[in-house]
Amino acid sequence: MRNIFIVILINVFFTFSSLSEIRVLDEINELNGTLVKIKVICVDGNKFLMTFRQTKEARAVSTVQIFEERDGKSLPAKC
Repeated sequence: MRNIFIVILINVFFTFSSLSEIRVLDEINELNGTLVKIKVICVDGNKFLMTFRQTKEARAVSTVQIFEERDGKSLPAKC
């Protein structure tokens, strides 16, 4: 019974994660001579900013959601 529940849970997880729409809106590969990737992506209608930086010691990845001011309120930016 436990195995059946786990299989159903995994199937539901992968089904819902595959339904999201992800598009790359803008991409920069170099900034001020530094090898940094900056991408603005659209995930289900909301904008996110992703940065990638590779050094000898480690790889840094950061993702933040972009907000904008509308009618005096801070709301997520739409694509």
